[in-house]
Amino acid sequence: IPRASPDDTVNLHRFLTTRLTKNPDLLSKFAINGACSELNTSQGFYAELNRFILHKFLQTVQLLERGKLQGAFDGCVFSKAETALTPHGKIKLLNLKSTRDMVVRFSKEFLSGEGDVIRHLGLLGMTLNL
Repeated sequence: IPRASPDDTVNLHRFLTTRLTKNPDLLSKFAINGACSELNTSQGFYAELNRFILHKFLQTVQLLERGKLQGAFDGCVFSKAETALTPHGKIKLLNLKSTRDMVVRFSKEFLSGEGDVIRHLGLLGMTLNL
C-alpha cells in the first residue's frame, strides 16, 4: 500500500489494530465495555479472540494471494525495506518473500505444537502459491 505521508502509516496501523485484533461481537458476548477492562475477562474470551485473530490473519493471507494472482498488485507484495517507521518508532522488518513464508513465521511465533502448518492448511483446502 503506497503511503504518501506519516499520517497514512498511522491510519493503516489504527485500522489494522481495530479491525484485526478487536471484535465487537466478542466484546458484547462477554459483556466487556468501557467500565470493564479486557484484562479482567475469562479464558473463554481469550480463546475465542485468538481464533478470531487467526481467522482474520488467514483471510488477509488469502486476500494477498488472490490479489497477486489476479494482477491487483504490481511487483512484489512484500516490502524489501529493512526497517519501517511506525507510530511507536523505527522497527526492523522480517525478510519475508512469500505468503508461505509469512504463514510459517506466524505459526512458529504464535501457534504452539502446530507442526507443518502448510500441510494442515492444504488439508483444509487452503493452498499458498506465492
